[in-house]
Amino acid sequence: MFLKSFFNTIILNDPPTYFKVGLEVAFNFLVWFFLFYYFKIDGFKTLVAYLAFLILANLIFKVYKTTFRYFNVSDLLKIFFISLGSFVLSILITQPHFAETHVVNLFFSSITILIVPRLLLKILFASKVDSKKTKALIYGAGENGIYFKRAYQNNLGFQISGFIDDDNSKVGKLIDGVPIMDLNIKKIKKLYKNSYTHVIISTDNFTIKRKNYILRTLTEIGFIVYRLPNKEEIINQSTDRSKVVEFSVDQLLSRDEISIDFKKFETFINGKTILVTGGAGSIGSEIINQLKEFKNLNIIGIDNSEFNLFNAINKFKEFSNIQFYLKDITDKVSMDLFFENNKIDIIFNAAAYKHVPIFEDNPYSGFKNNVLGCSYLVQKAVEKNIEKFVLVSSDKAVNPTNLMGASKRICEAIVANTKSGKSKTVFLSTRFGNVLDSSGSVVPTFKSQIAKGGPITITDLKIERYFMTIPEASKLVLEATRIGKGSQIYVFDMGEPVKIYDLAKKMLLLSGLNETQVPIIETGLRKGEKLYEELFLDSEVVGKSDENPNLLIGKKVSLTEEQNKTLNDLITIFENGQIVKFNELDIKQIVPEYNKMS
Repeated sequence: MFLKSFFNTIILNDPPTYFKVGLEVAFNFLVWFFLFYYFKIDGFKTLVAYLAFLILANLIFKVYKTTFRYFNVSDLLKIFFISLGSFVLSILITQPHFAETHVVNLFFSSITILIVPRLLLKILFASKVDSKKTKALIYGAGENGIYFKRAYQNNLGFQISGFIDDDNSKVGKLIDGVPIMDLNIKKIKKLYKNSYTHVIISTDNFTIKRKNYILRTLTEIGFIVYRLPNKEEIINQSTDRSKVVEFSVDQLLSRDEISIDFKKFETFINGKTILVTGGAGSIGSEIINQLKEFKNLNIIGIDNSEFNLFNAINKFKEFSNIQFYLKDITDKVSMDLFFENNKIDIIFNAAAYKHVPIFEDNPYSGFKNNVLGCSYLVQKAVEKNIEKFVLVSSDKAVNPTNLMGASKRICEAIVANTKSGKSKTVFLSTRFGNVLDSSGSVVPTFKSQIAKGGPITITDLKIERYFMTIPEASKLVLEATRIGKGSQIYVFDMGEPVKIYDLAKKMLLLSGLNETQVPIIETGLRKGEKLYEELFLDSEVVGKSDENPNLLIGKKVSLTEEQNKTLNDLITIFENGQIVKFNELDIKQIVPEYNKMS
């Protein structure tokens, strides 16, 4: 029992310094005694001098601080030169009487004594922990892949036993004794059957189409797929370079992520004060997250959720130019006071109720928050001569079949038809698709359902949605703000719509599961839900931006006098709290495209 514990201490935990010194002294005495006895020479003084110099130098240069199991080439070279110096000094001082060949034998015997125990313990450690490691392959035999392999060489996490790479010039070669393979399905399946369970993607050096094929192929075999963190995650310190992270669904969109020219935006935004309503929500907080990168800028976030506001304050507490306030945009008195005390240059209105079923069950509260709040903010923008007002809208506002979409359509109408008069305010709207991982989206719901073992519930297996990431949504707002000319609707070209069923299957595969283990069931369309979303109305003239080819621009038609009158009546109803009158109002009088679904 004692020997086993002692062995584990040496192998796994690294022995103390006195043990290392004692080991070197003992081995040197044994080997030198054998050589002196065999060659009949007297070199005891030389041995003592050598050991004294050696131990002193090792302590000075902290050789004994190096853990045996992490012994590497750099340590080997350090030991070699320390040993050489110590040996030369001991020879010069003691001047022993033996042949040059004996000197060479003694030196290399000493070097062997110093290096071999360390190498043996390193090998023993590797064999000891290999049984506890998860067998894994690395996809990408480039710099990142090699770094990761070596970082985990002595780690209890992964046993890296192979690379996969698309570069044929690398296939068949070895890195640190580990083979490089191509994506041969038969070979990869065989490895999976031999207990290889994980693949770590170490590169982004392939197209979206190729990435999706690789992920689909590996996950269908049964592998759990991870990736190395990207530069942005490392810089933001959300993870470090030697850790693996899960693939998030937003990285698996069948298109490249949309980007904007931040340098141009920085020039435009310089020195301004920005108000972000709904600043503690998914979209609002990400807009603030993007804006925080610009130094000469003041940012104010307001939100009516105390809990979300608390999280946002903690998230951005290091930034002195970001302030948060607990406010309700439908509270006119509070908002009037706010604008009296703060000079705002740009308003991003991201405050909204957006969960369709909840909105259907609470129409008065939903409409009041979205429509009345937007109306108040638009009025203040004109009154205070604010430079730009940007509404965060939704593709559900196009031919809406639910009340949330209808409320957003009304907000778009308010923004597009407000007369600035003497004010210079430019009014814009931005339409989003479904924002991945935002509050209320399908992704957090599916994650929760998978974690509980299923089932995953989908209202209809044929349902499709346009998807964008949270950063893309915030970039859309920023880009539209910079280039917007007024009374226009801006939408990112999000590619082809995605089937929710395909999204659910992809999330299952990334979790190392399949539909047999976690079933996907159909529950039927909810109130106000439709199978397909659209980006523009037929009556909206659509074109592409000259400055960003990914940006689509629609020109909204004006409201009729009757629609304007009904809209004003609606706002009066909310201001007076006339719930009965609201219930009697026909929304189609303002939004003729609204088609309620049963």
